[in-house]
Amino acid sequence: IKVEMLKRERSFYETNTNPLYPSFIQSYKDNEYIYMEITFIEGINMSKLLFNETLLQFNTKHSCFALYMCLISQIIDMILTLHQATYTYRDLKMNNLIINKDLTCYLVDFGFVKRMEQRDRTFTICGTPHMKAPELYSDDKGYDPFKVDVYSVGVLMYEMFKGKAPFSYVVDNEVEYAKMVVNGVSDGEYFGKEFYGDVDDEDTLNDVHNVKDVILWCMNVDSNKRPTLVQVTEHKL
Repeated sequence: IKVEMLKRERSFYETNTNPLYPSFIQSYKDNEYIYMEITFIEGINMSKLLFNETLLQFNTKHSCFALYMCLISQIIDMILTLHQATYTYRDLKMNNLIINKDLTCYLVDFGFVKRMEQRDRTFTICGTPHMKAPELYSDDKGYDPFKVDVYSVGVLMYEMFKGKAPFSYVVDNEVEYAKMVVNGVSDGEYFGKEFYGDVDDEDTLNDVHNVKDVILWCMNVDSNKRPTLVQVTEHKL
């Protein structure tokens, strides 16, 4: 499996022409390892940017909201571009997003990328626990990786606005953790005061309501009821 993943990752880098993703330079090996050299992307990962008060000095919720939406729109566009080229990413998380000084967002680490030329199901269980869609915990008949990417977009948006993931970063009990994810998020329990921050005007409050609606849509436990990323871009975010 690891060899096939490495081949897929290299193939993607070799054919990539999008400057927002890494590109292949060369490969070499020694007696133990195979090495792959790819283009360097300068910046910091998203978690270090959003959760570091010394780096991110915004004084109002308006400024933060504008930043979040700027980053979210870039992330959705990057994943949508992959989907339109029949690729699925399957490992979306803050640590795989690099932000430069101009607030341009880059996507890195394509170890789980997979080309799906025909709309089909796949079976490899991959990704970070708190980003995994419910079907990865409950469906042994495979899953639609495009819908898994959509779910991860919803989790990422929640994490940005709430300051933490909807489910724990640490898995103490796999069975109980799976139950939480399969049960999904609810409006009342998961979207409290912290989600809205210090919003005090009607326009921004409506904007955050719209974000909440998109998150709930993307994180629907029924993958058939999740939107495509095209539908997300058409929503009134």
